[in-house]
Amino acid sequence: MSEGIERGAERTPSLGRRLRPIGIGGLAAVVLVILALGTASAAPALTTATATKSLAPYPGSGLGGFENFAEGCGSTAAVSSLPIFNTSNGIGTLSAKATSKNCGSAASNRSLELSVVYVSPSFSTTTGSHNITADWLVTFIAKLAATGTTGHPATGIFEVSALSLLVDETNDSTIKTSSALVAFNEITTGTYSHTFSKVAAKLSTVATLKKTQKYDYELEVLVLLGTSVAPGGTSASASVTMSGGANGATLKSVTVT
Repeated sequence: MSEGIERGAERTPSLGRRLRPIGIGGLAAVVLVILALGTASAAPALTTATATKSLAPYPGSGLGGFENFAEGCGSTAAVSSLPIFNTSNGIGTLSAKATSKNCGSAASNRSLELSVVYVSPSFSTTTGSHNITADWLVTFIAKLAATGTTGHPATGIFEVSALSLLVDETNDSTIKTSSALVAFNEITTGTYSHTFSKVAAKLSTVATLKKTQKYDYELEVLVLLGTSVAPGGTSASASVTMSGGANGATLKSVTVT
């Protein structure tokens, strides 16, 4: 893993509530897109005896956004399809590419993080242990390329992860997170291209909740693209296409017990 590129599965999901720039310094640009296609009414109170299973269309809100970090010169980021989660069909889509190229005596680094997020309505439940289980099926195309020279490496990285965040709205705090790696690859020479079809990611978030408090949960698919070219290196690129045709991150169901 190249310095300055933080693994998505090692982070807590942040886009739904707090956008945090990534990287190792310099400037980051942050874009947030909001699409609310569900009914944002409060969810019914849960009971310990009955599991509540949700399918599309989902109540609540769909979010999407990206964070873009650059260091040095000679790198670019292109987001050809803005990330968004559609609550009507339960599918998140995005498409983006990061590139770095020779920058003379300076390094060329680019880190691009994109997220599609589902945010549930507020809910309350009985006091005790509860489990939120989210089932995703993720289909996308990943491409990498890297060309370095002796002593002057180049790197292309992609990572796709699923993350879950349980929020205590009463106290405005995060009480539990969970994550699952969908796919990852890193190359330092040559090219890579692969179509990932219906990769399953199952998240289970267990926590003790209180009847007197209100909660919500956020379910996120996170894409990290990273490119790095050392001084004297040649070029690197990384792209993920999760939109168009059969591509997309599909939230098959959410079960709360």
